[in-house]
Amino acid sequence: MGIDLAEAEKLKIKYGLEEKIQIKIKGEKIEKEKEKGKIFEALVPALVDLIQQIKRYLDYYQTHAFHEHLPPNGKGVSKILLCGGGANLKGLTDFLSLQLKIPTELGNPWINILPEPQKEVRELPFEESLKYTTALGLALRGIKEKLPL
Repeated sequence: MGIDLAEAEKLKIKYGLEEKIQIKIKGEKIEKEKEKGKIFEALVPALVDLIQQIKRYLDYYQTHAFHEHLPPNGKGVSKILLCGGGANLKGLTDFLSLQLKIPTELGNPWINILPEPQKEVRELPFEESLKYTTALGLALRGIKEKLPL
C-alpha cells in the first residue's frame, strides 16, 4: 500500500475488514456494489493462513474419538470465542463465522470475575480488556490452585 507500519496499523484499527460500498446510478437504475477495501486486500494472506490454521485445529479436535471437552452429543465445537487484542479487528467475527460456518463472537474476559451481566469495568473498556484475557484466566487458575478444597 506504500505506507509505513505505524500508519498501516492505524488504518487496520480504523477500518478493519469493513466493505466499501460503491453506488452507481445508471439512468433510473441504482446499483450497489460491495467491494473489499484495500485494508482487507492487504490482510488476505494473513486471513487465509488464520482460517487454515483454525480449520486444522478444529479437524484435529473433532477427529479424536474421546476427548474430555467434547459434549456427549458428539457435535464438537458449536461456537468460537475470540479474545486478545486482535479480536477487536472490525468485521473479524463475521468473517470467521462465514468462513468456518461456526458462530463466532467476542469472549468476555470478565465472565468469571465480575457480577453478571457486566462486561467491563469503568477503568478499562471492554475492547481494551480483551487484551488481558490470558492474564485474567491465569490469575483465576492461580487463585483456584491456592484455595483449599
